[in-house]
Amino acid sequence: MMLVIDAAMSAIGVIVLLILIIILHYQAPVGSWGSISQALIYHQVRKYLLLLDVRKEHVKYWRPQILLLVSRPASVFPLMDFINDLKKSGLYVIGHVQKGSMDDSSPNLDPLHEVFPYWLSLIDYLKLKAFVELTISKSIREGIQQLMRLSGLGAMKPNTVVLGFHEKFPTETTLAESSLLKDLRFSRIDRAAVVEYFTASDYMPREPNGLYERLDSEEYVRILNDVIHINKNLCIARYFNHLDKDVPRGWNGKKKFIDVWPVFIQKPGETGLGWGNRISERFVTFRFLFGLSE
Repeated sequence: MMLVIDAAMSAIGVIVLLILIIILHYQAPVGSWGSISQALIYHQVRKYLLLLDVRKEHVKYWRPQILLLVSRPASVFPLMDFINDLKKSGLYVIGHVQKGSMDDSSPNLDPLHEVFPYWLSLIDYLKLKAFVELTISKSIREGIQQLMRLSGLGAMKPNTVVLGFHEKFPTETTLAESSLLKDLRFSRIDRAAVVEYFTASDYMPREPNGLYERLDSEEYVRILNDVIHINKNLCIARYFNHLDKDVPRGWNGKKKFIDVWPVFIQKPGETGLGWGNRISERFVTFRFLFGLSE
């Protein structure tokens, strides 16, 4: 009816209304009574997750569903950002194991209760589309086993595990406030506090010699073996602390080569990957792996 009476004033009124809605959406204070949109999203997500059936998986809609194991985010945040680009509409879970026991903490307080908000704020400031999973265990290996088996929900569970290379010395801390977004309106922890928490000298336990407590080589190899036995894809990352996406490096015209190790060729029965032992099946898998490496 408004359009019939005065089309110009009706258009102006609609525009003003839209501007007011936008201003209220971005400038209004956060309500303490909760958000109805979160309740609606929860209902829809639960409904569609139940429709995802793990028994109906097919290569046609395979997605990289990645579990990134992080010890010190202050030294690997470029890798966290790289995996965020790599996931390509798939699941992205950042997992961390805190060494300890529930018996070591207060009987009424979860030792990870105060840690979790800092991880969520770090994810927000790095602008990562990822979930955070934290666990506490008496050994790093047992904690990683927990994360590999329990991360995700329903059919959305990680199929690829990424972890850092076992360096002789820990990588240096490169996290700074300039690496993060500006303070976010909805974040309860400002970025200066996030950087201070993850770069604190007592963030990770230390050995008597003053160096950070680290995995020994034997336990690291056992963790790699666990990943393969649980039938997950395994990626080992190295030197991502030198990655700077803002400074592109041109190709110098020289060919570069990578090493490809098809471990199933000589002893397929010992890999535990579930592939067939027939010659034809091994040949197809062989061609597929080398095709991907080209």
